[in-house]
Amino acid sequence: MDVARVPQLIDHVDSLITAGVIDGQDLNAADFQIAPSVRLLMALDQLRPMIDGRPAAEFALRVVPDFRGRIPAGLPAEWLVATQQASLHPRSA
Repeated sequence: MDVARVPQLIDHVDSLITAGVIDGQDLNAADFQIAPSVRLLMALDQLRPMIDGRPAAEFALRVVPDFRGRIPAGLPAEWLVATQQASLHPRSA
């Protein structure tokens, strides 16, 4: 995955939640595909701060509450700069 797209992808997950497509009272197949992916991104120490506190994070924690493990810092710094720039200048859909 292109790390710079993480903010855009989390925005999309948030919009799916807002639209009621995912994270409903009864979980569906899409919930069980999307939430584990978000939860895995949350395991990366360098990416979790950009996900925490958002609807996507609450959703991922609801569907996958027990996720053992975390991935300490290891992504190249230039990837994170690109991620920060992408979150400041989102692409149009």
